[in-house]
Amino acid sequence: MKQQIDQLLREHELYHKKSLIISSLKNSIRIAKIGVDDEVIPIGSSKLGGLPDMPDEMEFPRYKKGYLWFIGQFNLTEAKPFDKDHLLPDRGILYLFYDAYEQPLGFEEDEGCYKVLYFDGDMTSLKRREYPEENENYFPLDTYKVLFKNMYTISEHPENLIFENEEEEDNFRNFRQALMQPEDVEGFIVPATIC
Repeated sequence: MKQQIDQLLREHELYHKKSLIISSLKNSIRIAKIGVDDEVIPIGSSKLGGLPDMPDEMEFPRYKKGYLWFIGQFNLTEAKPFDKDHLLPDRGILYLFYDAYEQPLGFEEDEGCYKVLYFDGDMTSLKRREYPEENENYFPLDTYKVLFKNMYTISEHPENLIFENEEEEDNFRNFRQALMQPEDVEGFIVPATIC
């Protein structure tokens, strides 16, 4: 990884700021996704889309007049080996829900448009749960198996970096893009980078 960062710094003419940039890097977990049928993913495994694996006592979160859409679930036992800074619990599942139909931006007036739930109980109590109501505006999102990898991220505006001119600032933006969302050999963005 260090060689890749050195190469990117040279490519983007930022090698003279290497120590400042290195000190601003954060350990993160990259999420890669592979499209599969929901039935292929074992109950309780990490995934995006499809239907959630929840215990009976956990309710689908609501927003305004309806239920939020299931975005994904992350089994923290699967993610923990990639948690270099030990910020996540060792076990349990994080669930993400959002109003994917209206897609509010999360401003003050949109309070409740998303929900993050955490379950750390008996994993054998999990069941694949159907959406709780018939609704012409709802359909399950495509299902993706999730794979975790380590990566570095960096803020858009690191506190310790001062740029000499606009060109250097543009170089940093391009460096940041290449670091966090690398392109494959054909120029396509590698999918599903979440920091």
